[in-house]
Amino acid sequence: MRTEVIIYAVIVSVFVISLLFYPVFEVNSSIYSQELSFLGFNIRFYNYSSTVFLPLPIAGVIYALLSLAVPLIWRKSRYSLYLSTVLILLSISMFISSYVYDERYLFYYDYSVLPTYNGAFLIYFPRVFSFNLPFYILVASAIISSLNSITRARWMPIYKPTLIEKVLNDLRQNEIEGGLARLFTQLNVPYALEEGGISVPHIKILKENRKIKEAFFPRRSNTAVIFIQGDKAYKIDDGEINEMNLIETIKFILEKIKINEIKKEKEEYL
Repeated sequence: MRTEVIIYAVIVSVFVISLLFYPVFEVNSSIYSQELSFLGFNIRFYNYSSTVFLPLPIAGVIYALLSLAVPLIWRKSRYSLYLSTVLILLSISMFISSYVYDERYLFYYDYSVLPTYNGAFLIYFPRVFSFNLPFYILVASAIISSLNSITRARWMPIYKPTLIEKVLNDLRQNEIEGGLARLFTQLNVPYALEEGGISVPHIKILKENRKIKEAFFPRRSNTAVIFIQGDKAYKIDDGEINEMNLIETIKFILEKIKINEIKKEKEEYL
């Protein structure tokens, strides 16, 4: 599990726990207070108190928990990080909508609405509005989630990329020979650099699609041809053409050269 994702999970957990002790925002005066909690608005006037139940903050907490769970469960794709950011932004929007609801329905021309069991009445007091700790933690979690989405959970300076990640970065930058040479050198696999590509036993990797014609000419038996363009690769094996992403391409190459072990954590959020 990446440290960046663990940090995000801790921040969201702290946000949920803080809701048990602090309101997201509150409105206070000398004898009147209004607080947004997990279940809705808690309103106090002298010794009288009432709760206006509201689904918006409940939905906000649910979205925050889903945002925490998605990158922990779905670790094989960077799209989990994108989904997590969308969910935490939805959570923030729920609490902002709660504030809009508060201004729209619980205040009237600077008069505060005090619900009762059989109706409501208006009271006028100077009031002070303020956001509290949970709201700022929620904003911080959205920032961390956005960083994870942009950097694929690799924004901490102490992070050291793995061999697979270095090779993927080289392939994305069209440095195919250098990236694959790095991989084969680390794995002690003999390779040969050729014009427009690199070859190892049973497989040839090319970076120019005009070289695709080589796949259909007589070649060594059990030899597959791959050509790479940007984030996509095309495998030509036994006369069939199949499209693959880069991580699938690296897996296929390793399987072809009889190296089948890739640790799961090296494939996170790629």
